[in-house]
Amino acid sequence: MDKLVIINPTVSIDGNDLSAAVSKVVIKGQIEMQEATTAGDLGVKTEEFGLEDNMLEISFRHTADSSLLEGILWPLKGSKVAFSVSKAAANPGTLANPSYTGTVAVSGFDIGGQVGQQSTADVSWRIVTPITRTAV
Repeated sequence: MDKLVIINPTVSIDGNDLSAAVSKVVIKGQIEMQEATTAGDLGVKTEEFGLEDNMLEISFRHTADSSLLEGILWPLKGSKVAFSVSKAAANPGTLANPSYTGTVAVSGFDIGGQVGQQSTADVSWRIVTPITRTAV
């Protein structure tokens, strides 16, 4: 079986293609489990699916041109904006390269880094709509 290696992911935030600054992208799709045990469950703990709690995590590498990343993301703090992610740039939305879209709450964006190191920013934004997976 072939292994999946993500080489050229595409990441768009609020219609801006930020792929050139992305070093890692993860969509965490989680559904909270809710306690549902009753006396009639014969001593077995039972749980039911609850609400989705999804996150978009991205690691960015800043460039010398602050308008590329900081100039786009800083003004979005406190906004809910559209996102799109696919594992490769070629043919997004196909069976071999599904795309994932939704809306994220841009709760923050860091600027900084260590002396002598490339400046990076790791963000973890809550996905506030259902995630749409397109693979046709």
